[in-house]
Amino acid sequence: MLYWNGCRKRIRANFSLQVKMTPCNSKEGIVKGMIVGVALWILLFVPFATFCIQPRLDTFASSAHNQFIYNIAGHFNGLYPITIGGSLVFHLIYVILTGYVSGRMVELRDIPKS
Repeated sequence: MLYWNGCRKRIRANFSLQVKMTPCNSKEGIVKGMIVGVALWILLFVPFATFCIQPRLDTFASSAHNQFIYNIAGHFNGLYPITIGGSLVFHLIYVILTGYVSGRMVELRDIPKS
């Protein structure tokens, strides 16, 4: 409920684009889960990996105090594509399972009790 200048009228906001993200069945849950999962992966993980994780790994390699630490840090060089690709694969597996479970729960909820 929104109040405008002390007036107690209810103001309803009508949006032209209304998206229902609740799946109706398990197949729809998988599709919607993949859409939302990939969008979140692009918006959250890729920038975090690009601007936080990878620069810290690079500075770790350049600020090594001795040869032993430098050798360990050298194993992290060039792993950015593997990190991004691997995270996408694991993320897709996770969102497929989550979407399936949420769609299946909706299917089970709609079964009439006898």
